[in-house]
Amino acid sequence: MMTFRNRETLFALILIFLLILLTVLGAIGRNEGEAAIPLDNRSTAPDGARALYAWLGEIGYTVDDSISAEYEIPDGTGLVFLLEPSGLTGPELDVLTEWVKAGGVLIFAGRLFGTVPLLAAFDVVRGYVDETAGVLAPVLPALVDPPVEEPVPVETSSYLEPEFADYLPLVALPEGPVVIAFDHGDGRVILSAATRPFTNTGLKQAGAGAFVLNLVREAPAGAPIWFDEWHHGRRPVVQGPAGPGDWLRRTPSGRAVLFAAAAIFVWIALSGRAFGRPVPLSEETTRRAPLEYITAIANLNQRAGNRADLLAHYHRHLKQALAARYRIDPGLPDEEFIGTLRKYDPVEDLETLSQLLADLRRPGVSETELVRLSAEASDWLEARSGG
Repeated sequence: MMTFRNRETLFALILIFLLILLTVLGAIGRNEGEAAIPLDNRSTAPDGARALYAWLGEIGYTVDDSISAEYEIPDGTGLVFLLEPSGLTGPELDVLTEWVKAGGVLIFAGRLFGTVPLLAAFDVVRGYVDETAGVLAPVLPALVDPPVEEPVPVETSSYLEPEFADYLPLVALPEGPVVIAFDHGDGRVILSAATRPFTNTGLKQAGAGAFVLNLVREAPAGAPIWFDEWHHGRRPVVQGPAGPGDWLRRTPSGRAVLFAAAAIFVWIALSGRAFGRPVPLSEETTRRAPLEYITAIANLNQRAGNRADLLAHYHRHLKQALAARYRIDPGLPDEEFIGTLRKYDPVEDLETLSQLLADLRRPGVSETELVRLSAEASDWLEARSGG
């Protein structure tokens, strides 16, 4: 087993370990930041949406993916693509739903857990089937502008279960619709449990382009199409820290200060000395004599006026000692106790014992009588303890 000669060595090893840990976590964070986000409109990965964004722009639509400091839909937007979002919050859902009520068109597609809040906001839940469906025929005559003559690539094992009846199924499994459309206020909502038609790979397949065009035609003529990249984690670049806390968390110099503070705290914790047993003062090391405790107890009893209790104590112990010797019940009344004792030891001075028991039960005993009776009871017990 490894041993450390001093605290400084242990502290240095801990610092090295922390540096290695921070390096690994930083590398993981960079790798996660570089990983392709599903249906990101800048991603050229198979499940990205770069092709959809570029294609709509090439065929004459105005596309936009601008973001603001706070989540908001750009003015004049006619259609919003919300594809595989994550991190949806209540206030942001309110922005979306109010925008749709005012006349906007929302196209939503998602399969992951982050889509649950939006589906719940429109009273829709998700159901699942055992096998994945590759392609599905459109529900006619809904998709006719342009006509969808090929099955739509979906690659899905889930479907939608609206909690209302006023909706239009566009693509469906036998168990339920995969894509639905319905009105919401003055606007229109299109929900899709399948994301394949919107991806770079899926858009190349037969039937996907015509299917997407049918959905886009729901937007007001000439109105821009906005791709919601806010919920893909894209945020505007902040020119400077918003405050000390932001500076500590987000800037290299601030994180260096935090690390230095943590290192100093660890060093202080390791270099400190544990508290040992308290060292008594020299005058407290001398033990008090037993007589001091006896005197203190006597003084307390005297001040409290416990004479009757002390006499009862001697009366009880005197009877218990004699009862244990002759196997007599000490709870018997004094006269019956003396009578029973006389049968076992007729030569015993029982008259003196009877008088002593009576005196120990007598009320209003003075301090002097208390001392005398206590001494007599002690002498009686001492004289017969060896019998």
